[in-house]
Amino acid sequence: MNALRATLRVPLLLDRFIDPGDDDQKRFVQFLRSGFFRSELQAGCQLIWVFVHNLGKIAGNRDDYDEQGRSWIDEWLLGHIMHKTLQELGFNPDDISQGILAVKIFTGHQHWYGGGQSDDLQSGGICRGAYQALETFLNDSEVQRFLQINRYMDILWFSKEAFELLLTWMAFTAMVNISVDAARTEDEQHVSLTACCKVLSELYEASNNSGYQVEKLVEIVRQDDTAKPREK
Repeated sequence: MNALRATLRVPLLLDRFIDPGDDDQKRFVQFLRSGFFRSELQAGCQLIWVFVHNLGKIAGNRDDYDEQGRSWIDEWLLGHIMHKTLQELGFNPDDISQGILAVKIFTGHQHWYGGGQSDDLQSGGICRGAYQALETFLNDSEVQRFLQINRYMDILWFSKEAFELLLTWMAFTAMVNISVDAARTEDEQHVSLTACCKVLSELYEASNNSGYQVEKLVEIVRQDDTAKPREK
């Protein structure tokens, strides 16, 4: 299974994921190395994702197979099976719930960088900049729950740790799906991976400068996307 092999190689793919001349990307990749890819629970959730992320393709050739697969996780009660399995391995129930929610979210949003079809991408690049990607995620009610978005003193806040975990899942799913896309040459894969890293590093820096306020985060990313034309 190509996705499984790619998952096991994700730490090595980080070297293809970065523009060595971009300090923001270097900081983001260092963040990835220091956290997500050393977590045993997240490693377990990654493997679960590998085996369920293409569920929707059972329905045949349809444009919404990602979202169909996400829906079936609930309809077929797969989340309960995942939770029981991870709990038997000794992980914390609350952490398990967040991990399973991530599996569901990124079954539906696994092609967050620009759609599921390779011909939607131009010259190996990606179709979505940081602002469009952020807007798509924030409009999803399960992502809002994942980020623990709450209102206090008329301000919407999000969890720093949850947002960082969201970014790491965005990185993971992009690396796996792009690296197994046979329709792209190796050079095109590299261009796409670097473009994804640029988007993610922008979101990472924006979150650190937002005071963890949703409106500030959105405004920072919107201004950055407007000021910096996105390369394709």
